Order: sequence, then structure tokens, then C-alpha cells
Amino acid sequence: MVVGEDAQLKGFSGARRAKQWLEGTMRIFGAYANTDSPSCGRRLTLAWPHGGRTFSFDLGGTMRGEPYQSDMFCAEVKNYSQPGDQGTRFDEFLAKCYVAAQARHLLSDHFMWITWSPFRANFWSTLSSADQVEAAVLQHRSCVFG
Repeated sequence: MVVGEDAQLKGFSGARRAKQWLEGTMRIFGAYANTDSPSCGRRLTLAWPHGGRTFSFDLGGTMRGEPYQSDMFCAEVKNYSQPGDQGTRFDEFLAKCYVAAQARHLLSDHFMWITWSPFRANFWSTLSSADQVEAAVLQHRSCVFG
């Protein structure tokens, strides 16, 4: 198996695992992966405002139970056994969430980062702070602002 194919298989496996876990919590219903069908892929794919490239979230779906009944979510799944490059990937995820929110993406009421390996443990409480989001967006400013 080629290294890239192995990574894709691991990613697919992680998305399936996350989907099962989310649905098992009974707080999510109708979850789907971007690989489930072309339609699911289109729903979870957005364009960077600049540069002519696109990105996609791994999972999407509908939440259940108050106070989030019928809200939509998008999720990124990292099927890692070690921290690896999750910090770098998380910064990119924050920039993607910013772009989705600015575009008023209809499926982006909530964003989730799902992982099985902790990262940036010393900064856990501030991972999604306004300062961290701003820094992540500025780090990816060429795709966001041109």
C-alpha cells in the first residue's frame, strides 16, 4: 500500500469511528461523511475566498436535544495515536471555520474537532479563544484575504 493510500484509509476509518461515536451519544442524528456520496461531499466542501482552492470538513450532520435541537455541525476528524502535526492542522481548521462562518455556510452552526490524541495540552483551555482564532486566520491570510 502506498503511504498516501494508507493515510486516506486511516482518515476514512477515523471518520467512521467518529460518526459512530457521535451517533452513540444520542446528541447527533443524520451524521454523514464527505466520502459517503458526491452530495455529502458537496455539502461539506467550501472554497477558500482567495487562491482558487477548496477545502472540506470530514463530517456533518444534525444535532438533537436542547439547546441545539436541529442545529447543523461540521467536524474535522484526526485519527492520530500521537499529537503529530495536530497543532498546525488545528490552526488551519480554525481558519476554515472562520471562512465557513463568514460565508454563512448553512451547515455550520457548530464546529467540532475530533481526535483521539491530545495536543497542545499546555494551551488546552485557550485553543479556540478569540486570540487563537485571529492568529490562525492571519497565519492563513493568503487564502482568507488574498
